[in-house]
Amino acid sequence: MRIIYVDVDTLRADHTTPYGYHRPTTPNLQALADRSVVFDRYYCSDSPCLPSRTALTSGQFGITNGVIGHFGEAARFRLDAGHGPDPDRPLLGQRLQQGGHYTAAVSVFAERHRAYHFLGNFRESVRATANTGDEEAPDVNRAAVEWIRRHAHEDDWYLHLTYWEPHTDYTQPPEWTDRMAASGPSVHGPTPRPSRRIRRRSTAPAAPWT
Repeated sequence: MRIIYVDVDTLRADHTTPYGYHRPTTPNLQALADRSVVFDRYYCSDSPCLPSRTALTSGQFGITNGVIGHFGEAARFRLDAGHGPDPDRPLLGQRLQQGGHYTAAVSVFAERHRAYHFLGNFRESVRATANTGDEEAPDVNRAAVEWIRRHAHEDDWYLHLTYWEPHTDYTQPPEWTDRMAASGPSVHGPTPRPSRRIRRRSTAPAAPWT
């Protein structure tokens, strides 16, 4: 079996076409969903992205694997020291390797978040560029397509791809703003006017920091 794992950082499901968003934001995802199984009751066990990816690849909640945040001890993967993987706590990629799959990734996540335990999932890790964060989708796609072509004659592989576009700066050329405006108003934006309670609170003097 060949598996391609598409990992898109900071992408809200309810802003994609397969999950009913009223704007045509993700037509390619919709085309894939039309030929696939779509989960509508899937929940994130840990957040933000470092705890989330660690939970997904370790099969354990953050309170168990140790990663519950982005910095310091909260970002430390909990695993006893030793000379080999813990047979009772395999990572997703290690489990797939045990089943005969060749595992690879086009992702800078491990370096971007200093989450080097993430690399334990893969026999091969590809950097699409010299950057260590926010690689652009065309570069990831180029590296991924090259990898797939090299392995097209093989079976039983797993390829993990990480995309960062929704997480990058919230700026875009004017034509994209025009296209979104033409597709109709957002149904998720703030209310046009604050409520009376919020307006009353906003006039109160701010408490000084101590």
